[in-house]
Amino acid sequence: MVSRGTDRMRRGGGGLRVAAKPQTPPTFHGRKIVVMQAWLEFRTHILPWLVAAAVVGLMAAQERQRTLTLNAALVRQAQAIEAQNNLLATQGYLVPPSYPPTTGASAFGGSDSR
Repeated sequence: MVSRGTDRMRRGGGGLRVAAKPQTPPTFHGRKIVVMQAWLEFRTHILPWLVAAAVVGLMAAQERQRTLTLNAALVRQAQAIEAQNNLLATQGYLVPPSYPPTTGASAFGGSDSR
């Protein structure tokens, strides 16, 4: 049996086991390099910014894809409306030209300038 005074011991699992002794951090030219502190600094200060940058980049890529899809749908819709107007024109129907939308007072003959 191992004496309790010289070694760290803990009781668990029905028997006595010698606990692992803590390791000293590695040394470099006499200075201690604290690896854990460097990891904690990276994890708490740099890693969140990297994750946020990745999320923003992915969201921008998805938004660009949505914009391109919407643009293609609008182009197809404009082509379909133009084809319908041409079909109606060939059958003798007069289709009014599409003007840009007007605002309140100018729609009724007033002026918009104040």
